[in-house]
Amino acid sequence: MAALSNRGDTVSTHGRSHRLLLRLLAIFLGVGLLASGCSSDDGDDGSEGPEQPGNANVDEEGLEPQPGGEIVFGLEALTEGGWCLPEAQLAASGIQVAGALYDGLTRFNDQLEPVPYLAESFEPNETYDVWTVKLRPDIKFHNGEPLNAEAVAMNLNAFRGTETFDLLPTLFPFVLEDISDVSVVDDLTLTITTSRPWVALPSYFATGRFGISAPEQLQGDRGTCANTPIGTGPFKAVGTPWNLTGEVSVEKNDDYWRTDEAGNPLPYLDRITFRAQPDTTRRVENLTATSGGFDMTHTDSALDIEEMQALAEEGEIRLVVEDNDFAEVSYVMINSGPESDSPFADIRMRQAIAMAVDRSAVNDLINDGFNTITDSPFGPGVLGYVEDTGFPAYDPEAAQELIDEVVADNGGEPITIDMLHTPTPVTRDLAEEIITQLSAYEGIEINAGDPNQYEHLQSALINKALAGDFDLMLWRNHPGADPDTQYVWWHSTSPVNFGKITDEEVDRLLDEGRSAPPEERQQIYEDLNKRLGEQVYNIWSWYSVWTVGAKNRVHGLTTQTLPNGDAVLPVYVGVSPLWGIWVDDAE
Repeated sequence: MAALSNRGDTVSTHGRSHRLLLRLLAIFLGVGLLASGCSSDDGDDGSEGPEQPGNANVDEEGLEPQPGGEIVFGLEALTEGGWCLPEAQLAASGIQVAGALYDGLTRFNDQLEPVPYLAESFEPNETYDVWTVKLRPDIKFHNGEPLNAEAVAMNLNAFRGTETFDLLPTLFPFVLEDISDVSVVDDLTLTITTSRPWVALPSYFATGRFGISAPEQLQGDRGTCANTPIGTGPFKAVGTPWNLTGEVSVEKNDDYWRTDEAGNPLPYLDRITFRAQPDTTRRVENLTATSGGFDMTHTDSALDIEEMQALAEEGEIRLVVEDNDFAEVSYVMINSGPESDSPFADIRMRQAIAMAVDRSAVNDLINDGFNTITDSPFGPGVLGYVEDTGFPAYDPEAAQELIDEVVADNGGEPITIDMLHTPTPVTRDLAEEIITQLSAYEGIEINAGDPNQYEHLQSALINKALAGDFDLMLWRNHPGADPDTQYVWWHSTSPVNFGKITDEEVDRLLDEGRSAPPEERQQIYEDLNKRLGEQVYNIWSWYSVWTVGAKNRVHGLTTQTLPNGDAVLPVYVGVSPLWGIWVDDAE
């Protein structure tokens, strides 16, 4: 039986340790513009590129954490929709803030295994369709309300859309559709019943995207729910209601339920200010400013990571870097919907566009060759990863032949392609290079529109994606671990299947993978990976690796742990834990 308990074990299957690579559903977590990460580049020709940067200047040996002080965290983007979690649209920046305010029932360790957090245990029955959740005692929300089974059930039902609050959780009811019932057993125990076995369920509650909010927040009106967040997290919102178009601040939760290994109360910091700066180069400049600026920031820009790596090696900043195993993937998302007006409903055009783009040349130009080209949405550490997915190789002659076929079938008229992207410098350059390459082919015309209409607003692109109002879109998503968390992105019935994939085989594999015995899931997801590659539902580009940089006054980037003693990743898809961050000049 798979069980999550507070004994340091994670998921065990019928008496055997089964280490699942699980990851919280990325619904609006990792969604964003196609940006660049930093890693070694195997390229289409298998050549090796620069060694992937790693952590630098983060040695904490012999240092004692100091309580107090404050930092400024430079974010990738604003979160103008706010933090009413059941209906929020959160990318990396929104999750970074949410992680300071809210706790989840579970949380991932550094192996991306879900371990108990607010839950003391999270255990299924033999058939994985009834899960019993026991909560830790004596935890309070920021407003003094107790964390109990009634509050958690209210949260889960709000996500499911079954509570009669003034909320519109239009997406999460599908994500949690297989939950058929949430029942309170006693003050600290509840059960979650699913309509079919759901092996990966604990991972869906492992980050701030599914954090637990106070009943007072959920029961308020929608505006108040969005701009007045109330959780159990290490920090609480100050200056509410928040202005969602500006910076926001949080201060230490003096009643936080966690302590460090020495028994000292967490968090250490007194205050954090979150400030958005969409231009990644300016974020790095703010990080290296001698006074003011940012104390911490995140980026997945390869060129900026290269600069930050050099600074860290010289001892000027601190740096933590993801590796490829569980990284997001940057790609060109294709609208393949059979009922759309997109030319990519025709597999020949999908194959043509994949063979037409020289991804290695793009990577060299945009990322200085730092990224690892991938033919898959899964990183090497993910269940179902295979090296050869059947994704078409770069072949400009074959691409032109397919384009000619489609143009002939179109009465000789050229194929018009609408491509969307955000207006940051990196994505502008990226879009220009892709357009330049595609424009070399006869029979296609590219319309890139005006990206300035999406400036600072990832939600604007998300809305275009929801409507299917695009042919190609520069995108970043699918952070790695258990592939079940990708269900909503590719299943034909999902409202966030942005590419409008309609494929009975993809649906079958996703459904089987959700409920299959653990020993069968590897093969199922390998088959899914190959199906996505052979059908060319997206143009996979490279692993988009994130880094977090910090001024030298900031400590704790690599030493934070979970209540059971497990380590956590210092950065995962742009988000860092903050409860164990401290500064050495605290007063």
